[in-house]
Amino acid sequence: MPNTLPLISRIAASWTDLATKAIVDAVTDNPDADYYAAGFWLFYVDYTLFGVPCFALNTEENLAATDPSCRWRPPEWLVDVHPCYESVQPLYTELSELLDGASDYDWNTAIDQHHDAMCELCRKLTRDYHSPEGAFGSITKNPKFVFGIFEERETEEVYAALLNGSIEPERRAMLEGL
Repeated sequence: MPNTLPLISRIAASWTDLATKAIVDAVTDNPDADYYAAGFWLFYVDYTLFGVPCFALNTEENLAATDPSCRWRPPEWLVDVHPCYESVQPLYTELSELLDGASDYDWNTAIDQHHDAMCELCRKLTRDYHSPEGAFGSITKNPKFVFGIFEERETEEVYAALLNGSIEPERRAMLEGL
């Protein structure tokens, strides 16, 4: 089996930097907007390609101007595919190349490792966001803001596992419509 875990750890570290910068830049560029969520969706794998998940952001203002039922649907958000996607693409290409010719078992193991790393990343980013220190320390914050995985094209079971893995139970309990 190819050792994918070190590369998946690099992917998560890259996403940490990219997502942090995306939120800080969004809030700095539009300080009156009330950002309530950032999330990942479209985790595509076809056993020849490990796709880059999409990263999205949304505001309460955008939600009010559109359809409230889209609160947790990243494809409908204000920024549904953030440009940071392109920055992490080389790492996913490297992961695909590492798994080239590997068994379905190896691919499934890498998928599970990636899901676990991204869930952990979302929980960490949410904690970091709500910390008074660090990269998010100086921005205006929504007390209910959350990073999460909202993978609506998966089965209900996989959707729930990724959602529950990416958002801690006490924070999920605070979120409306989730």
